[in-house]
Amino acid sequence: MSSNGRPPSSCMGQHRVSFCLERSEGSQAYSARLGSGALTFDRPNMKPFDTATLCEFYRRISAKDGVSVADLRSELDALFQRPRLESDINAYRLGRAPWKKLSDEISPIDRFLRLSSIEAGRIRFPLNDKAPDAWLWRRTQTDPVGIEATIAQGRERYHLAEELVTNGVGRGFIGVPDDAPQKWFDIAMSQERTMHATGQLLSAISSGIRRCLLRKNDPRFAGYILVIQAPLDSLPPQRWDQKKDELREAAASLSFSEIHVISEAGTSPWGFQIK
Repeated sequence: MSSNGRPPSSCMGQHRVSFCLERSEGSQAYSARLGSGALTFDRPNMKPFDTATLCEFYRRISAKDGVSVADLRSELDALFQRPRLESDINAYRLGRAPWKKLSDEISPIDRFLRLSSIEAGRIRFPLNDKAPDAWLWRRTQTDPVGIEATIAQGRERYHLAEELVTNGVGRGFIGVPDDAPQKWFDIAMSQERTMHATGQLLSAISSGIRRCLLRKNDPRFAGYILVIQAPLDSLPPQRWDQKKDELREAAASLSFSEIHVISEAGTSPWGFQIK
C-alpha cells in the first residue's frame, strides 16, 4: 500500500496466462485448466483469486476500523480456495509485489492468531511499510497492541522458491545465513542436493531466529508482539525442545511483550512462545 493509502500500481495490473493451482495450505486441492480455447474450472462458479481481488482485500483490512479477526480468517480461507494465476502463485512464493504483504505480513500474523486461539476482537493491517505490521484490538482491551512479523531464513526461502519456480521441483534447505554474501547462496544453489544432519538443521534455523531477534532489538517495539516465521517443519516438533530455552534467553531482553515462533505456510500452524 502506498503512503497515501491507495493500493500500489502493481495491484492494478492485468494478466492473461493459463491457470494452474495446487493449494497445499488447506486440506483440498483446487485446479483450473485451459481447454478448447477457454478457461474451465473444477468449480465453475468460483472466481479466481487475482491481483484485483487481492487489492480489494487489502483495502478492507487496511480500512480505519479494520476487520474482525473472524472475518479475516474466513476471508483468507475463502480466497485461498479459489484458483490463482500461475504467475501470481509464483509472485506469492517469491514475495513479489503486490503479493509480498500477504506472504510476509498477513499470512504469518493470521497463523499466529489461529495458533493462539485468538478468535474475537478486530485487526487492522496499515500496509504502509511502517511499524507495526498490524494492530490488534482484543475484546477485553480498549487500546490496540501492535504486531510485527518477520521471516527467519528469508533469503534462503527466496532462493529455494526461485528454484521451485524455475525447475518445478526444489530442495527444502541449504543452511546459508541471511547475512552471508550472495556468493554463498550462488554456490549452495549450484551444488547437488545433499542430506543434512539434525544438528545442522537445528543450528542453522535457530541461528536464523536469533538473527531476527537482533534485528528487532529496538525500544520502539515496546509492548508489541513479535511473530517470527521460521522453517520449523524441517524437523519434528519434539526436536525443537532442546532449543527453546536457548531462544528464550536470547529473547528475554527485547522490549516486545510477547515473542512467538511459528511454522511456514502450507502446514497446519504450530510453534512456540519464547517470551
